[in-house]
Amino acid sequence: MGFSEYAFNLSKDYQEIRDSYLESYDENARFSDEPWYKAAAEDLNNVANDLCQICRQIDFKYLLRNTVTINHGPIWLVVDMLANRSCPFCNLVLKAITEIEGRPPADNTDGKPIMVQLLSDHKVYGKSEICLLALQRRVVFERAPIGDPVLVHHLTSAVDAETLEGRMVMDKCIDIPYLKQCLKLCEESHPRSLDVTNDGNLPVLRLIDVEQECIVKTSFQSRYVALSYVWGGLEQLMNTKSTEDSLSKPFSLRAECHNSLLRNTIKDAILLVRLLGERYLWVDALCIVQDADDKLLQLAAMDKIYGDAVLTIAATSGSSADSGLPGVDPSIRPRRVKQLRCDVQGVTLALFLPDVSVTADASVWNERAWTYQERVLSQRLMLVSEQQVFFRCRHGMDWREDLIVGDRSQEMISNVQESGTLRGTDHLANFQAYSTVVQNFSARHITFEGDFLNAFAGIMSYFEPRFRSDFLFGLPASELDLALLWQPVGNSLQRKKADGSPLFPSWAWIGWSTGVQYWGDSDVIPCLEYKDLISGNWMTLAEYRSPRFVCAQEYASLWNHSERLGWNRCSQSSRADFYFVHPTAPKQERRMCRLLQDDSYCLNIRGLFAVAHLTDQHASNGTNLVRGCTEFEHHICSLNVYDDDGVIIGTIHLPYHEIDALRSDVGLLRLSRTKLLADPTPLHAVHDEALIPLERHTTFAGQTSKSEEEQNFFGSDSDTSTNEEILDLIIDSVQFDTEEFDQSKPWCIYHVMLVARQESGAYRRVGLGKIHTDGFARLPTELKEIMLE
Repeated sequence: MGFSEYAFNLSKDYQEIRDSYLESYDENARFSDEPWYKAAAEDLNNVANDLCQICRQIDFKYLLRNTVTINHGPIWLVVDMLANRSCPFCNLVLKAITEIEGRPPADNTDGKPIMVQLLSDHKVYGKSEICLLALQRRVVFERAPIGDPVLVHHLTSAVDAETLEGRMVMDKCIDIPYLKQCLKLCEESHPRSLDVTNDGNLPVLRLIDVEQECIVKTSFQSRYVALSYVWGGLEQLMNTKSTEDSLSKPFSLRAECHNSLLRNTIKDAILLVRLLGERYLWVDALCIVQDADDKLLQLAAMDKIYGDAVLTIAATSGSSADSGLPGVDPSIRPRRVKQLRCDVQGVTLALFLPDVSVTADASVWNERAWTYQERVLSQRLMLVSEQQVFFRCRHGMDWREDLIVGDRSQEMISNVQESGTLRGTDHLANFQAYSTVVQNFSARHITFEGDFLNAFAGIMSYFEPRFRSDFLFGLPASELDLALLWQPVGNSLQRKKADGSPLFPSWAWIGWSTGVQYWGDSDVIPCLEYKDLISGNWMTLAEYRSPRFVCAQEYASLWNHSERLGWNRCSQSSRADFYFVHPTAPKQERRMCRLLQDDSYCLNIRGLFAVAHLTDQHASNGTNLVRGCTEFEHHICSLNVYDDDGVIIGTIHLPYHEIDALRSDVGLLRLSRTKLLADPTPLHAVHDEALIPLERHTTFAGQTSKSEEEQNFFGSDSDTSTNEEILDLIIDSVQFDTEEFDQSKPWCIYHVMLVARQESGAYRRVGLGKIHTDGFARLPTELKEIMLE
């Protein structure tokens, strides 16, 4: 049936369509029975006369103050709206759809008419509520929505309304008085606190004096604003040994030789800081001498630089340092706000501007590795987008230009501290917070691969006191047993130098090109020892974490132990400032240890080493960490591990490009013991002999690898487990023969690392997996010391 054959009109059929639609939910529902329906449309002078026949019968003020469900709100046909463009509200909706989709709205799909359905809702924003009108498109008599909804709210100047009201946003320039008000309210509620620890070890702080327009040296006690932006590969003015003196002279940034290379984002930031009434600005390109000896110290101090700044300006618009800050200087770079507005029945309605999730969070700025630590370490963020400015602080205040703040500072507290800053994670165990940070950071992009570790330096500095530990290529040394249990989320490649050699060790996630994730196994029984390069002795991490002259078990008894969100948490009664996964003594109370030589990638590890049989035979797709592989597309491959009899004993996960490594000299290094998710057995119930069981197992001397025919047989052998049994295991990312091995056995899983021997004699990480403990016992094993590079 063609669209014209529906022959809808406003006087009769429209009513019948709406009633029929409602009857599919409620047979007694009628259009005229709704509380927002106005049987006798009021004559509100010219404004009312401009409304179409449908809109005149809608009480918009009622919809703004009362929740109306999707089944009982007004509806329009898009064809009617197109025919009534002179109606202010219909025109607003049509323009909004065009703005959202980049094209005029369609009035039908395959000849079926499209309607616009309105519901009113109260969106929780912090502790306040916003009254929103949500308009959703649907095909008549179908429930599936079309596209994104159009959100409309009420604009007013009142600050004492019960709900959070909208405010008019300046079209071309940033509202400086509003931003000053946000900063003032935030500082009054949360005074700036400076971290004065280790001041003697910190490098000098350089700042841009926005009044003198030059670089000055000062202390970390100075009040300053920081800038977070994307360089974008452009040549720009940088502070070097050769330019340092000239840049320190008053008004040197105006000099043609410097100003021509000073990029727009920095110019706009200087102006914005001046407009905000502040004096100093920190910008990495100019406040770090790029070829100086203290550059690495500066990079390691990013947690302090951004954490101590009174405010961080985030340039989220554009993709380079020349994109500027829209609206700071409207004569040069005006912003283009599209806050569509209309007057209806004595109130002003406006399109609700895009949220930070579709502006800053979706920007190039938010994809870069360097900007991650700048975002999460800052105590206050002013995110400048093309549409508006968002103001966020580490305590959870969350403001935006299109909402009235007034005296609502305490009501604007949200849960932003959980996702937008690290300062709200102190209630978490250290590794729990760290693993989340790694997952968020590791997927980000960087121009120069060798800078990836430097871009994480500020995060490591932040976490050092929370682990009481140094970091080894991004991994906390005190929790290496857990830190080694990462997995790439895609077909990851190692980051390489120009000569093709690895930039970072294979055992560190920092050395791989795609994002990673951690297995959520907070309870593990470690099965490795690490060599202390100072004493030459082997030790466990429990010994590494304990104070001198105190055994690990005795020290652990002095701590408070609890659990939150599935993670172990330890704290000291006298110093409950941080939560640890395991009891950890301050560094000055522990023995002097070193796990890595300077400029070395090799970890010296001792543990049980097993020979196993692997082919490219994939396990059940449900065990995949990301998504299942197909014949034509592979990501992270989940492969079966077999014993000598061809029985499946576990699963190894590795990037697809590492499949060829299976043809080399590979083995399984036992890392730790853990349990299945369905296993309720607590850690303390496991027998002590399971802790670091380093007794020498029988080595099968002369063991040879399987022939190609045998490997093909094993690769084609089907799993003997039933589908029901497999379903119980796929959530653990492991598959084994449940007729051979008891899945109800407490703590029945070993974490293992698949390693390949290099020409140098050292091993590199290829993949990570899980094997049933009884299955591992069937393998030929030996206690082996290896160098893992």
